[in-house]
Amino acid sequence: MQTVRDDAEQRATAFCERKGQTMESLSETVATPPYILGNFLRIEIVFDCIDKPAALTVAPPADKYTKLAKLKQLLDSGAITQAEFESKKAKVLAQP
Repeated sequence: MQTVRDDAEQRATAFCERKGQTMESLSETVATPPYILGNFLRIEIVFDCIDKPAALTVAPPADKYTKLAKLKQLLDSGAITQAEFESKKAKVLAQP
């Protein structure tokens, strides 16, 4: 099913690219099994071609304290271990 979806999405993206726009998916409908008697494996993607977003501005690099606060949040949420936190903290503090 994933290959059928990928093919449909590639077609929609190519269509919008020819118009100089980007594809935005609005909804999807997928055929449900069993795939017999005309009920073939299929997907329908309803999409819209929208203008491409303006160029993104590059955010200034975060200062050390902001990076440390983010690391602390990751530690508190359990996303990183105490050892990983200490290692990354040392790298941040070592930066000029």
